[in-house]
Amino acid sequence: MPLTVYRSNRAEVLASQLADALSATWPEDPFEAVPIVVGSRGMERWLRHVLATRLGVAARLDFPFPRPALLGAARFLLAPSDAATARAAFWTPGAFSERGSQDGGKAAPAARPALTPWVLGRLRHHAGEGAFEAVRDYLGLGAPVAALPEQAVSPREWAFGGEVSSVLERLLHERPKDAVAPPPDADPAPWLSVLLSELLAADPAAPPHLQARLDALSGRPRSRTLFVFGLSTLGPSDRDRIALIARHLDVHFFILAPSSSWWQDIRTRREARRDRGRARTPGELADVDDELASQNALLALNGLPSREMQAWLEEVGYESVEPDPTLDGAPPWHRLDAPTDLPLLTRLQQFIDDAAPMPSRRRPADDPDVWPRDASIRFHAAHGALRECEALRDDLLARLAGDPSLELRDILVMTPDIATYAPLLASVFARRGPVLPTHVADLGLRATSPVAEALLHALVLMDERVTATRLADFLSLAAVRERFGLNAEDTVALRELIAESGIRWGWDAEDRRAHDQPALNQNTVHFGLERLALGVLMPDGGPLDVVEDVHGRGIVPTPVESRDQVARAGKLMAILTQLDRLREATQTPATFAEWRERLNHALATLTAMPTGGAWRRAEVDERLAMLLPDVPVADGEPPLRLERRTVTSLLTGAFDEAQRGDRPITGAITICALEPMRSVPFRVIALVGMNDGLFPRTSKLRSWDPFVRPRPGEHDRRVVDRHLLLEAILSARDGLIVTWTGFEPKQGRHQPASVAIEELIGTVAALTATAPDDLVTRHPLQPWSAVAFDPGAPAGASFDQAMATAARTMSDIASGRAVAAPCGLEASTHDDLGPAPAVASLDLTELASGLLRPLRLLLRDRLELRLGGGDTALSDREPVTLDSLETWGIRDRIGRALDALTAASPGDAGDLPDDPLATLALARLAGEGLLPLEAGGRRIVAQITSDARTVRRDAEDIAGVLDAPLRLRAACDGGLILVGDVQRVRRLGDEPLLLEWVLDKKAPGTRDLLVAWVACLAAQASLPSSGGPAVAGARLVGLDTPGKADLPTGVFLAAPPREAAQATLDGLVALWELARRRPLALFSKTSHALAVALSAEPPPPEVPSASALRKALRACQKSWDLDIGAPETAAFWGEASLADVLSDAGPFGARALAYRVWRPLVEAASAGSDVAAAWRSP
Repeated sequence: MPLTVYRSNRAEVLASQLADALSATWPEDPFEAVPIVVGSRGMERWLRHVLATRLGVAARLDFPFPRPALLGAARFLLAPSDAATARAAFWTPGAFSERGSQDGGKAAPAARPALTPWVLGRLRHHAGEGAFEAVRDYLGLGAPVAALPEQAVSPREWAFGGEVSSVLERLLHERPKDAVAPPPDADPAPWLSVLLSELLAADPAAPPHLQARLDALSGRPRSRTLFVFGLSTLGPSDRDRIALIARHLDVHFFILAPSSSWWQDIRTRREARRDRGRARTPGELADVDDELASQNALLALNGLPSREMQAWLEEVGYESVEPDPTLDGAPPWHRLDAPTDLPLLTRLQQFIDDAAPMPSRRRPADDPDVWPRDASIRFHAAHGALRECEALRDDLLARLAGDPSLELRDILVMTPDIATYAPLLASVFARRGPVLPTHVADLGLRATSPVAEALLHALVLMDERVTATRLADFLSLAAVRERFGLNAEDTVALRELIAESGIRWGWDAEDRRAHDQPALNQNTVHFGLERLALGVLMPDGGPLDVVEDVHGRGIVPTPVESRDQVARAGKLMAILTQLDRLREATQTPATFAEWRERLNHALATLTAMPTGGAWRRAEVDERLAMLLPDVPVADGEPPLRLERRTVTSLLTGAFDEAQRGDRPITGAITICALEPMRSVPFRVIALVGMNDGLFPRTSKLRSWDPFVRPRPGEHDRRVVDRHLLLEAILSARDGLIVTWTGFEPKQGRHQPASVAIEELIGTVAALTATAPDDLVTRHPLQPWSAVAFDPGAPAGASFDQAMATAARTMSDIASGRAVAAPCGLEASTHDDLGPAPAVASLDLTELASGLLRPLRLLLRDRLELRLGGGDTALSDREPVTLDSLETWGIRDRIGRALDALTAASPGDAGDLPDDPLATLALARLAGEGLLPLEAGGRRIVAQITSDARTVRRDAEDIAGVLDAPLRLRAACDGGLILVGDVQRVRRLGDEPLLLEWVLDKKAPGTRDLLVAWVACLAAQASLPSSGGPAVAGARLVGLDTPGKADLPTGVFLAAPPREAAQATLDGLVALWELARRRPLALFSKTSHALAVALSAEPPPPEVPSASALRKALRACQKSWDLDIGAPETAAFWGEASLADVLSDAGPFGARALAYRVWRPLVEAASAGSDVAAAWRSP
């Protein structure tokens, strides 16, 4: 039977011809399906739509891919003709066995995915042979060879088996004759030849055998029809199969041909240059040079596969059906009433269709044959991938605004690097003004299925070092949240529970040993689970209480207080327990079937999908069954067993592999990979990421791969990519957009696009008599740059309204036409926010905190804003060293515990033995997971315990005795009541009281000083007295606060008289109230340092001397560097220097406020030596 060929450079024309052919050859049986072989699912969906539109219905159409369809057709033709085969789906490979009956036996080794296990089995079988020595060394399959069948398959071995399987499969399908009888010049690896011969012997239905028998088959015409649509880059073997099948079946071949003219004499540049190198005379050289200069560049450079397809057709013979120029979608230049004002893109397609020669580059611009330029073809060079996406968005917005008939579904974006550009495009197109909906095709199962993502994440947790961060990430997966009923609030709470339970890394002590770390349970998952379970069952007994487990290890319950927290803790324990069971169940290698059972159990216990989403689970189950098939085992050989790492690697590669052509046509802009056989027409096609070195892509083959040396007609990736570019040009109807990174990232120098794109630019430049650079829109580094909105810029400059507004405003400010408008609080016309809600009472510590960080008080109390929510990252290591905050926390806890022990055992704290406290504190803190392991934790606790005893011993080096704690209640102006407690109060006869603080730190900080000062003022103002002062002052004792000469240790503050104390206290409360209304230039460290540095200077409004200010700047710089790191300080003063802050001499400037808050305290500290002398120990 002759091969019927339909050719056009427009897919719409081919689809119309296909519809006519279907109408003429529709089978009589209404239940018989009609096969249409396509190269992608995108082409299938487009064809279904077009055929349903033209025919009214598109039922009983099947769209197989080329390889299975041609294999199935061959097996159908070799099967006996009977009633069973008459109505069978002959294009399905599994429909017919070698004998023609329905194939119910085991899968043949040559069929995926059984080929890789078969290859691994044969490699192990031959591992001891000399031909396989290199393979054995590469895989590390050492002696004894006899034990190899019992060893589990490692990830390296599986990966190599997959590569070998891929090569064998390509040999069977793409070089069937070489597979059966290698030519003399073939030099495959000896071990590969052994595997290939065994594979052919093991599978009599392998493609080479089928093709050989099909070639020898006498004419047995079958009344069946096979349609092949849009396969323009078929290899030699597939073309041969089509020719053989066409002897017996009606084959209708629809080819997207770039040119309807005869262009077989247009050679590639490589072929022409090869002849140039063989030229011997000047005339021969001139002929080749003229050919290179005049031939159609786009066909010569990119059309090799189509040229070879046409040459093959001429060789095998065919019947051609010419398209009707009146068909829908026919090229406009083929119509009798063809318009003369065609767009540039259409003219370029006509140039390709006519195989027209290249014009002279020296033509004048007014030449009547010069094509006018327009926006149908646009080239964009940008600074990086992100700016490419922004430039494309601008171009598309301009096209959508200029053409109301253009819809989002009419736009296709293709890229050779889908992993890089797909997320950037989706993010940029989602920006407001307006949002451009997108659909990303060619994503792997992991990216589209929450179930697959959860399964892979769980397996990675088994294989790698489990950490708190990875566990928290697992809890946030959609399928896991659905399985355990977690909402967004629960996820955050569980993350906090992980941190509070002390989980850092490792499942248990043995898991840590497996990672070459000490086998300790602290900070492991088991450690955290035990703490959570205790927290649910029992309360914490006290600051030093520890519960011992059966191994004698100390455990401290994690606080789980509310009913919601108990429920969340239960869910967290359930998830972690299921993961731990999965880890234990998957530690041993297993067969394919056993791994399927394990993974299905993991999916059932760890994942779920909402109603209507069960197909997601079914999709993963189907993929698992395909990847882990029931592999037949040779007699006497044990089945292959896979390590867990091997299964993880296998599933990761399979789930991340792009599902080519997955739903590429939707109501949104389609984003997909630049892949073969995707010649679906779109009104606008954009090619993104066409960078030099990225496109055309290169093939990466192993040295032992026979395809390293291609045969005639076999195309490497570069040739295929070039043809893809040609197909993209032919598939665009109204617009073709090309973008690339056109600037070197470090210095911003111009860099060219891909060589194929540069050739396209050169062709368009020659046809339009334009300089190539004039065709390229080079975008500025920033999207708001004024250059992008210059009226003199080329058409298609930025169309982003938001960026245009920003650029216009910045330009006006830079030119002086406008002034930068203030924003935020600065934009308010009022000096403050107005009176804050009245406060009836205020704690002493809150007053001190508000004066130390008034900006935070303003943001949180009045504006309800919290800046810098803190470090939310979980720690993934057990404590090794402690930072200052962690050390302070432990010091404070041990100090409080020591005070409690002292209160329970009256007497000198120094008389208590060290070991009980240190032992209790060590057990407690280690039970909470707060200490470094073992000796490191013991050293820290011993040192802190010793320091706590030392500071309390030093605190007793003073006259007087400790009195009962003091409860303060001081009335201030405005009716506010100041309240607070002082735990240590010393009394010396009838003398005024001394307020005392014992600090578990080296020296008191600004907060300690201010709290003590406010308490001293409140006590002096409120406590009753017999005519004299009620309080002598305050004392703060730290580790590094020695007394002067024979004076007691500590920092002393002298209390002012009652009236002065009340006035000072009222002033501080007034400042606190003011801080709730407006920003104040008060800083926790800088203000104190400033008051100390300027203590000898006159008070404001007097201005200090220049030398005093310079000295103050030097003295306060370090404090300012610390203060500016606070989020609220950075928000208000981030761009100001210390000199700027100190330059304000007004009543609310930094100097005046520092004087009001800190100057009295500094003076009290100066007078503190008198108080210390009065309390000298006798």
